[in-house]
Amino acid sequence: MDHSDVPDLARILLENTPRDAAKETLWRLMARLRARSVALWRETPNGDLALEMGLGVDGETITKANSLYAARQPESVATLSGENALLARVARPETWWVYADGVDPRSVDVRTIVDFACFAAAALHRSFTVDDDERGSPVTIRAIKREQLVATLRLHEWNIARTARAMSVTRKTIYDWLGKYKISREWVPK
Repeated sequence: MDHSDVPDLARILLENTPRDAAKETLWRLMARLRARSVALWRETPNGDLALEMGLGVDGETITKANSLYAARQPESVATLSGENALLARVARPETWWVYADGVDPRSVDVRTIVDFACFAAAALHRSFTVDDDERGSPVTIRAIKREQLVATLRLHEWNIARTARAMSVTRKTIYDWLGKYKISREWVPK
C-alpha cells in the first residue's frame, strides 16, 4: 500500500459505520485487483474458516477458499495460491485470511492485499477507538488522523497551503494539527 491510500482509508474509517467502512475498503481492494470476488475470513478455534464479509462471493468462491485453506501444509504458510485465486493470512490478534478470486497470484502485491484486509478487519470489529488516549488501543482515531495528516503532507511535499486545500481546511488548522499531533515539520529540498 502506498502513502496515497492512507488518507482515503482513514477518511473511510472516520466517516462510516464500522460495517460500511469494512465494505468500502473491500470494494477498493476488489477494484484495485480487478478481482471477481474478495472475501474476509476468520479462522475459528476448531480450525475452520468463517466468512466475515465478502463481495461477489458465490458457492464457487467459498469452495475455492476452503480448498486452498485445507491444502495448507505448515502453519508458517502465509500465502496460498491456486488457479486465478489467492488466500493470504492477515496479521491480527486472531487469525484472519483474505481471499481474492479472478487475479493472477504472481502479478499482485500480497502486502497491499493484506494491508487493505487489516483495515477492513479492524473496521469490522471496531478495533479503532474514538478515544484520544494513545495507550487505550493499538490503533486510535487520533493515530489515524495523525497518519492521514502526515501522508497528505508528504504527498504535497510538506507544502501547507496545498495540504490545506487537499484536506478542505485552512492553513491555520494544519498548523494547529501539527502542534496537536506533535508532528515536526520536514523540509523538502527543491
